[in-house]
Amino acid sequence: MVRVLALKRTRRRAGLFVAVGAVVLLLSALAVGLSGYLDAASTAGARAGLAALSGADGGFRITIPLASDASDQDRRVRATVREVVRTDGAAVPVKVSRDVEAIDPVELDAARGAPVRSALASIPDLPARAQLVAGAWPVSADQVSMQADAATAFGVRPGEVLTLPGGEAVTITATWRVRDAADPSWLGDPVALHGLSDLDTAGWVVIDPSLWPQAKAHPVARWTVLPNVARDTASQLQVLESAPDGVSGVLSDDPRNGDAVDQDGLLQVAIRPLAQDVQSAIAASTAPLVVVAVLGLIMIIELARLLEQLRSEENSLLAARGASRARFAAVTGAEAAAVAVPGAALGALIAVGLLALRGASGDIPPLGWVAAAASAAAAVIALSMAAGRSAQNVGGRTGGAAALLRAGRLRTTVGAGAVVLLVLAAVVAVSQFLLYGSPLAPNAGGGLSVDPLAVSAPALAIAAVGVLAITAFPFASRALGGRARRLATLRWLPVVQLARRTRSATAPVLVLAFAVSGLVVAAGYSGTWQTATAETRAVQIGTPLRITPTGVLGASITDRLPGQSDAAPALTTDAQFGDSLVTLVEAPASRLTGILVPVPGAVNPAALAAKLASRAHSASVPRAATGILLRFTAQPVTALPVTVHIVLVDAAGAESEITATPGADGYTATLPDGLAPWTVHALDVLMPEVKAGATLAVTLQATGGSTTTIPLDSTWKPSDPNDALTAGGLSGGRAGLRALVDGLGTHVLIQSVPTGPAGLPVVISGALAQESGLKVGSSGAMSLIEGGGQLSVRVVGVSPAIPGTASGEGILVDLGALQDAALQADLRPISADQWWVSTATPQSATAVLSRRAPPGTRVQTPGQTPADQVLESTRVVVWIAGAATALLALLAIAAGLFIELRARRTEVELLRVLGLTGQEQSRNRTIEWAGLLALGTIAGLIDGFLVAVLLVPGLARTAVPQAIAAIPTTFRLDPVGGPVALVALLLALGGLLLLVRLTVGRQARSTAETTDFGEGAR
Repeated sequence: MVRVLALKRTRRRAGLFVAVGAVVLLLSALAVGLSGYLDAASTAGARAGLAALSGADGGFRITIPLASDASDQDRRVRATVREVVRTDGAAVPVKVSRDVEAIDPVELDAARGAPVRSALASIPDLPARAQLVAGAWPVSADQVSMQADAATAFGVRPGEVLTLPGGEAVTITATWRVRDAADPSWLGDPVALHGLSDLDTAGWVVIDPSLWPQAKAHPVARWTVLPNVARDTASQLQVLESAPDGVSGVLSDDPRNGDAVDQDGLLQVAIRPLAQDVQSAIAASTAPLVVVAVLGLIMIIELARLLEQLRSEENSLLAARGASRARFAAVTGAEAAAVAVPGAALGALIAVGLLALRGASGDIPPLGWVAAAASAAAAVIALSMAAGRSAQNVGGRTGGAAALLRAGRLRTTVGAGAVVLLVLAAVVAVSQFLLYGSPLAPNAGGGLSVDPLAVSAPALAIAAVGVLAITAFPFASRALGGRARRLATLRWLPVVQLARRTRSATAPVLVLAFAVSGLVVAAGYSGTWQTATAETRAVQIGTPLRITPTGVLGASITDRLPGQSDAAPALTTDAQFGDSLVTLVEAPASRLTGILVPVPGAVNPAALAAKLASRAHSASVPRAATGILLRFTAQPVTALPVTVHIVLVDAAGAESEITATPGADGYTATLPDGLAPWTVHALDVLMPEVKAGATLAVTLQATGGSTTTIPLDSTWKPSDPNDALTAGGLSGGRAGLRALVDGLGTHVLIQSVPTGPAGLPVVISGALAQESGLKVGSSGAMSLIEGGGQLSVRVVGVSPAIPGTASGEGILVDLGALQDAALQADLRPISADQWWVSTATPQSATAVLSRRAPPGTRVQTPGQTPADQVLESTRVVVWIAGAATALLALLAIAAGLFIELRARRTEVELLRVLGLTGQEQSRNRTIEWAGLLALGTIAGLIDGFLVAVLLVPGLARTAVPQAIAAIPTTFRLDPVGGPVALVALLLALGGLLLLVRLTVGRQARSTAETTDFGEGAR
């Protein structure tokens, strides 16, 4: 009998229980699906990032002196790697290879000529990692191979016989080069890549392992450990990051190895940004999911409250028959479990199916299953507690008015206290978020971890602002209701009705406000993250298309590309500036406006070009010319130069020096191979012994396809006057020199020397300016790491960020001015090694380059890299979370609306009796609900914008790959997603209003057909 009664009660409220099941299903599907999606996206991004690592970045190497029992030593090292590189009780998949190398080179006697002094090695898998240049791979122990560049240096060819120090003769059967210089298995080893030469020493000669006793050397065993790109997951990145130190530490503690364990490779440094990306994705994704969880909990509580309200009369009857509070809770809990548990299971199943259809290979993290189960448990607990409270209220009614009054006061007090606690929690969480600037906080280990309080800040802030806004709703509605009653007209009936049911109307308004807030936050995050990511990449790459070939810039690279509007050579290198090692970016100042990507608040190409504009006079050689004729006019004639060298730079930024040959008509020189047009940067003349007052004027003329004069003005004068010959410029607009004192023969560098303060003009980043204490007008010294010397520089500008640098910090200089300064300081020649292209269609240009450029050419665009997909997935999660909040809100509103339409049917009948037609009632009820939904939408927009403007920039910045401090993260709305989401929500709400109108109209017509107040009755 009891079971039958319970089934009847459940069937009567089937719609509400279906709503509970739908909410649990949605929450479960989100928990399982999004956790699985994030895991799959993180793993895919991690694998893409690992696959992109090259050279020394791609792994680490352990080196130990070769033991007498090499096989046992190899087993011990591999076992150590398995024991150390593990997580969750299982070994992390890695690839381990072993080779043997001699510490010092040995002399191998040659059948002819001098001995070959070469390093030795044994590389078991060499044929798989290298390609033959000549000969055939060794097939026996007395056959060896040699790196091709080293073989060339010694004149060794396949077929030659060399003798090891122990007397064993071996035959060179092959020369080889590595297949891919970027292959991490070589770890950037210069011996393998280039046959590193040091005087008469080169390498390698690759021998069979059995020959080491004959080598009379000190061999070391080397284990190279690489991530298994195809099998490693995002959760294993932190273990891989700590693996080099962990493995070397354990091996160093083994007395059999002693202190002779060496470790090299940059995997630890290279993998850190990938691990940080995964952590940032988790932090940025958690915040919107907390919003969904909070709204889902609110909705479950609201459905429980509705069930309590609808069953109040039934519960009174059952209580009168002796049903206890525990019985109410148990039966209702069983009802809830009957829909919540299947709903959670079905939601999880749907999520797993969708992930499978999408091809997601990641496992569902345990937290996803726990959250799915928690959604079902929350529904059971909420409905059970509501039933128990309903039973207590029934007891209060039987206890008289005093008990009811005490219960009402208690609920009011508890409600007010809950609001205060919510606001305080929101204030604390937001303060914590703003303190760190993101959901990530420093941990005891020196890294960053997700702070539970900070990551909850968006959800708590939305809830607090929404609750405070809704608190004013009852007061405003009652005031309007009172005025509407005084007007005593049915036209104001919607306002009166709204004021009468303030308490029940608050829930849909609050739920809708939360949903709209969630969509605003999603739109804000999407727009802000996309903008910040694009601006960061624009600074890091600097130009729409950045091309770095393996060798010199060739004509195939510099040919015009699809969509190209401008292009220029560039160079990025390292420099020492004060105590800082910085990135030096060199590009033609006159082309910066055309090739740089402007970034608001960070990079202003026009301003940079103006600050670095060179005042030197460039001497351009006509494109059609094939040579240059120099004519010197000397007074006296004995002051004519002895030799003349011309320093030129081609259109690709490559510097060359040619020698001019004296003749009857002057000094002639042929232009070298390169990309026309050329620019003359300096004349290096060797002067004879001259007397004071001697002058030397020079003119240049193109030869070959053009005979145009190459103009030189009076700025062309000695740029490095010295004690032996103090020289000044000529007057009358002529290029040349004047001897002011007697001098011996010496080299004089004639260049276009700009007027103004001394020092190479540079623009430095804001962070570098602050660190070095320099400002505009300050002077300092800069050392070129690869230039072999130091230059005096003058700061002409400070930019928030320097384009073309990974961190935004560095120095920008005009390429030509730097080349001139290096010439004056007698540093090594400087040539560009990159081609920066401004193109409107970078993808099309990249496709053309893939066919045109030589192998190994690196092409970069400001677009996202494959490794960035882990952070792109966060934006997807945020949008899904925003859509989920909207769907939850619609379910809650629809459930409440459905129950209200049934509960107010009697009201329709009464108003029909009072003379209100069905059309009028439909209109009034629609207006009533439209007011509620409009209020919720407006409150949500205000709530969402306040929270988004305050917190979204920090949240989005967390997930920006290698965020640059100098780029401000400003709030932006997604220009497409935001309007689409809002329109979709409004259409759904419009559908609900249409349902209200049609249902009330149908109820009114049904009432008219069953009453006697029709036309016939009159």
